[in-house]
Amino acid sequence: MRIANLTVQIYDKGEWKTLKTSNKNKLQFGIGDEAIFQFFDRQVKVKIVGYDGDNYVIKLGEDNYITAARGQLSTPKKPDELEGGDKIKDKHGNEYKIIKRAKDYYNNKIVYFCRIINDEQFEGKLTVIFAHCVDEIIYD
Repeated sequence: MRIANLTVQIYDKGEWKTLKTSNKNKLQFGIGDEAIFQFFDRQVKVKIVGYDGDNYVIKLGEDNYITAARGQLSTPKKPDELEGGDKIKDKHGNEYKIIKRAKDYYNNKIVYFCRIINDEQFEGKLTVIFAHCVDEIIYD
């Protein structure tokens, strides 16, 4: 199936706006996909809600919709693609800052050497987290 023209409407500042693109097959993200938006010196997780020509319309926060060029968006990292400096959260809500990535050849799994960053009692303590235990990647 090939989509020749795509029309999307968004509600912005009290009025409906119609956005069109004829280049759907050239776009990297689809509507509803999550992406990482380079917002000045921060990276923010956003949702793609439409297209405006060759640009994306993204939802930034609760009620803000802006357009973003292709170069401003990237795909979110997967839990086994992280590196030093990234922040993660486990299923218990504990937050960690990755210090170093390594591979456990015995279990054939990626592990991260991390510092605990959100627990006053253990803040700064080093621990090891397996990639499959990462529940969420924290973006600024």
